[in-house]
Amino acid sequence: MNKTFSVLLIITLVFGTLLFSSSRTIQANTTGTGIVLSQIQIAATGTGNADQEFIELYNPANSSVDMAGWRLTRKSSAGTQTTLVANISGTIAPHSYFLIAHPAFTDATVSPDITYSASTSAIANNNTVVLYSDAGTTVVDKVGFGIDPVTDVEGTQYGENPPAGQSLVRKATTGSTPESLTTGGAEATQGNGYDTDNNTNDFVLST
Repeated sequence: MNKTFSVLLIITLVFGTLLFSSSRTIQANTTGTGIVLSQIQIAATGTGNADQEFIELYNPANSSVDMAGWRLTRKSSAGTQTTLVANISGTIAPHSYFLIAHPAFTDATVSPDITYSASTSAIANNNTVVLYSDAGTTVVDKVGFGIDPVTDVEGTQYGENPPAGQSLVRKATTGSTPESLTTGGAEATQGNGYDTDNNTNDFVLST
C-alpha cells in the first residue's frame, strides 16, 4: 500500500472517531422523522392532584420505533438529574403517541403506556425533561421550562411553568396556537412533531 495513502487513511479514521465520540446529541430533525417530547403536564386541578402528571412522546415518522432501553429523566433548575423511567419498553407506531405517567395517575378516558420507575419521581416547576435513546448517554430530545433559569435546554427555555390542569404542547407547525391544536382545531390531527431545537419556539401552553 502507498505510504502516503496509508497516512491519510489513518488521519481520516482518527478524525472521524473523534468527531463521532464528541457528538452524541441527536439534533432536531426538521423533516419530522425523530421521536419528540410532545406534551408535559405537571399536575391536574383540584386538591390532591399533584401526582396527576404525564409526559407524552410522539413519533412523526412513517415507521414504528422500538423504545426498548430508552430512558426518561428530569433535571432541576440547578442541573440535578432524577430518573423517571430507567428502561422504557414498548413500541410507538407511525404518527402515534406514547403516554408515560406518574404511578398515581388516574384518568377515566386514557391509560398510560407505562408509568415512572418510582412513585417518588415527579416533575416540578423550573425543570428540564430529557429523553435518551439509551441508558443516559444519547440525548434525543429535551424540554426546559419555567420562570427561573434552568441549566439544560434546547435553545432557550419555555418561559412559563404549566399551571395545574394545563400542559406544554409541541406545535404541529410554526404557526400553531393552543386553539388550533385542541380537539376540533385546524391542526388537531396533524401531530405534534414541530422541532427547531428551541423550546421557546416549539411549544405552546394549552388546557
